Amino acid sequence: MPAGLLSTAQTDEREFKLTVRNGHVGPIRVALEDQLPVSEVEDVKVEMLSTTTPPTERDARSRRGVMAWTFDAAAGEKREIIFGWSVRWPAGKAVAYGQGQS
Repeated sequence: MPAGLLSTAQTDEREFKLTVRNGHVGPIRVALEDQLPVSEVEDVKVEMLSTTTPPTERDARSRRGVMAWTFDAAAGEKREIIFGWSVRWPAGKAVAYGQGQS
């Protein structure tokens, strides 16, 4: 943000690197799931970061916000999945992360 401008929003940004390595002697099928925060309030916006490895499925198994990466891993293969998101809300308000309904 340029100097002198006031922000009217707060942002929390998180990014994770998930590493999977196939230690088996043959190929295996890998299914990895993680959850994007889900807002129940209209003025709280959640966005996946552009650095995120595109998931193979969104809202996996009909669960809101659950991202899935499914792939075949060769013997000894190592793969990294980047998963990141940002939450933006109006300044002066508080946001609490909690467990939603499954």
